[in-house]
Amino acid sequence: MVYSPNTFILLRSRNESMIQLRSNYSSKSRILLRSSASLKLRSNRSEALAKEDTSRSIANAKKNKLRVSVISAFFLVVVSLIAFQEVSFAHLFSDIAEKYHRQGYDEQLKGNYQDALTYYYKTVSLEPQNSVYLNDLGLVYEQLDRLDGAEKSYLAAIEVNPQYLPPYTNLGYFYKRKQDLVKAIYFFQKRIEFGDPVDPWTKKTREELEKLYLSAPYFKEKFMQAETKRLNLQASQQSRQNFQGQIRVAKAEYLRGLELLKEKKPQDALKAFNSSLAFAPSNPKVLKARKEALRQCRQTQVAQHVETAMQMIDEGNEEAAKQQFSQILTIIPGNSKSETLNSKQ
Repeated sequence: MVYSPNTFILLRSRNESMIQLRSNYSSKSRILLRSSASLKLRSNRSEALAKEDTSRSIANAKKNKLRVSVISAFFLVVVSLIAFQEVSFAHLFSDIAEKYHRQGYDEQLKGNYQDALTYYYKTVSLEPQNSVYLNDLGLVYEQLDRLDGAEKSYLAAIEVNPQYLPPYTNLGYFYKRKQDLVKAIYFFQKRIEFGDPVDPWTKKTREELEKLYLSAPYFKEKFMQAETKRLNLQASQQSRQNFQGQIRVAKAEYLRGLELLKEKKPQDALKAFNSSLAFAPSNPKVLKARKEALRQCRQTQVAQHVETAMQMIDEGNEEAAKQQFSQILTIIPGNSKSETLNSKQ
């Protein structure tokens, strides 16, 4: 087949176009392949970096956790040591304070009040919250005629422990010495109020108070009024407590009687209800329950007499049977004999 020049040019142009298209396609394919490989490589790198970061985070977390555990353990050890030392030092201080107190007491008995004061002051410095030590310090201050120190020590002893009684007595004598009768009477009264009536010091304080009243009758009148009011209040509180106790007993006996009724023990239940009424005579619930217990008691007694009477009839002893039936009449309410029986129950 013969091609014309123009046809040849056209074919060549087509071939060149196809070659160019193939070349372009190959170039684009290579570019796409390179891009895909690059993306895959980046993805792998990202995954590796992420794994590395995760591993590093886990390792850091473990290190931090271990560090916290070590610090916590160290802190607990330190706190334990401090607490142990505090307890140990507390016992040590207490022993030393007791030693100083004994030495001060010995010097006080010998009349060496200045030396006793030195020891007592050391004692209080070690245990400032001990009312016994504070009171003894006040005594030595007073014996040395250092009244300000004595007053402060006595008051501090009461502040530390209001139930410790000697400072009240000592303050009473202290203010009596200073002719401050109002305060003297006040602290003597407190000593009597807080003290046991049979305590010798309570009796002695009461005697001192009476002596003060002889020199100041006005205070005695006021005291007697206050004492009467206090005793009346105490009696009222005691009566209230007794009444509440009686109510509790009455309720307990009532509940016990109900349980006995359930157990078919009317005679025991009747006794329980009678005990309850002894403490609360007008309780309608108890009266109603007692009536039921009494009815069941009569019913049981009647049944027993009937059974005994029938046995007597079977044995031919009619006189004995009549006596049993006669006994039944005494149980039935409305009969005079029955009322006597009920009153006994």
